[in-house]
Amino acid sequence: MKGFSAAEILGQPIAIFYTPEGLAAGDLEQELVEASRIGHTEKETQRIRKNGERFWVNEITVVIRDEQGHLQGFTKISRDITLRKQEEAARLQLETRTRLAVEAAEMATWEWHLPTDRVYWNEQHFLLLGLEVQTGEQKSGLFLNHIHPDDRNRIIAQLNQTIEQRVPYDEQFRIIREDEQVRWMSGYGKVTAEEDGIPVQLSGVMFDITDRKVAEEALREAARRKDEFLAMLAHELRNPMATIRNGLQVLSLTTPTDAKAQSILGMMNRQTDHLVRLVDDLLDVSRISQGKIDLRKERVNLVELVQQAVEAANPLYQSRQRRLYVSLPVTEILMEGDDTRLIQLVTNLLTNGVRYTVDEGQVWLSLEHKEQQAILQVRDNGIGLTQEQQASIFDLFVQVDHSLARSQGGLGVGLTVVKRLAEMHGGRIEVQSPGLGQGSTFTVCLPTLDLPHVNEIVTDPEETVTPFRILVVDDNPDACLTLRIYLELKGYEVYSENSGYAGIKAAERLNPEVILLDIGMPGLDGYETCRRIRQQPWGDSILLIALTGYGQYQDKQRTQEAGFDQHLIKPVKLEPLTQLIKDWMNQKKK
Repeated sequence: MKGFSAAEILGQPIAIFYTPEGLAAGDLEQELVEASRIGHTEKETQRIRKNGERFWVNEITVVIRDEQGHLQGFTKISRDITLRKQEEAARLQLETRTRLAVEAAEMATWEWHLPTDRVYWNEQHFLLLGLEVQTGEQKSGLFLNHIHPDDRNRIIAQLNQTIEQRVPYDEQFRIIREDEQVRWMSGYGKVTAEEDGIPVQLSGVMFDITDRKVAEEALREAARRKDEFLAMLAHELRNPMATIRNGLQVLSLTTPTDAKAQSILGMMNRQTDHLVRLVDDLLDVSRISQGKIDLRKERVNLVELVQQAVEAANPLYQSRQRRLYVSLPVTEILMEGDDTRLIQLVTNLLTNGVRYTVDEGQVWLSLEHKEQQAILQVRDNGIGLTQEQQASIFDLFVQVDHSLARSQGGLGVGLTVVKRLAEMHGGRIEVQSPGLGQGSTFTVCLPTLDLPHVNEIVTDPEETVTPFRILVVDDNPDACLTLRIYLELKGYEVYSENSGYAGIKAAERLNPEVILLDIGMPGLDGYETCRRIRQQPWGDSILLIALTGYGQYQDKQRTQEAGFDQHLIKPVKLEPLTQLIKDWMNQKKK
């Protein structure tokens, strides 16, 4: 036990086994005195092995006397109890940690002895009920009487079920404290002791969840108000939009065949259509969230519906300089569905492809039939998605690119509508992306009727090229062109570009006297474009005017720091703009 051989230890003083602190405290002398007085002594203490290791022993010291009672010596019996001491220390440490955790969590604990109805609570249990802390046993009725009357029978029934069926008790309920406060509790318990197969003890915990319940109710109320607001907003916007659209239609019929007037009318109609789509998205997501959309299902040919959506999206792709490649089967894919909502589902995916690709971006749409499922896939070579974005892309009001360069518009509801429409048709949608800058693939699976199918033909939409000393730089082609036309009518020589990089190159080539520069452009924003122009030998004398929808004080500070001369907020009143240019030109001449 102590690591010595008999030859090594015989004749050595017994103090060799004692710890230094034990010897200093006089442990050896006290043991011998005590044994001499009463005949023996017993204690648990530490001793030292030959290698210096300490270990625990139970040690009995017995006095040895001769027949006359004279002291002859002592004998010691030692038993190694190190393992038991380690187990006791570990158990004590665990109990301490558990007690600290329970106290930190403000958790009530209880034990209920069923045969005697004796209940034992910790201090927190009394505090949760608003009672004065007591010691000793309680009766179960004290707890049950504090349960809210509307919850009491349910909790009693659950406790009885726990006893009879040995299933855990896990419930949320209200209590009425002694001060008449109503608080929400979460309780958990189970049978922890049985005798002859009969439960005799339940043990469990209880803690206050009132704050969580209040927060959950606040979230539900906020969601309800949000849905009501979206529905109200969308409906209220329809009235003025109807007037605008009607007026544009009248102008289309009465305006002379002037090319510029017709071009402006066309752009106004496109922007009105865009506004209508945004309002439709608001209405749809509000209706879907409230379960107010009823699908008008009938047998439809999904191939035809996808083709209609492609035809509707082609003008958008042409105006935004995107390529759309389409692969459709030559035979029908029949399913039970709402044709209007299915076209909307495809249109939203195609619009998303435009929004998150750059100029000359490419989008591929394919449709095939596999194992009674229509597989619709829309793939792009756009900005891509991170793993975190893929997890939230279908949530309401989520937009992939929150940076200043996100200039394509949209409310972040289109993909939410797609997901819910797919689910309402018994299908699902998934998204995959290798990562940022590597494009995304959206796959919709919809159940079909069991009919044969054949793959596939490819169609490509036609491509159009958007045309490109005042230089207007704005990534919105319609806004850029309308401003250019207006300034040309005022007699200025006007050029336009649709990106910061192109704007810098054009400025170097044209050497304009005024540059009207948008701020929120993809690739190179207006701030950096301005800074780079100012760094050029030819860029110091140019009048640089920021045209932006950002109008806060800090936004104006940023434009000034970037090197702009003026900061104008969209929509810009064009007469003051031309007057500003005239005043600057006159001042420059002086």
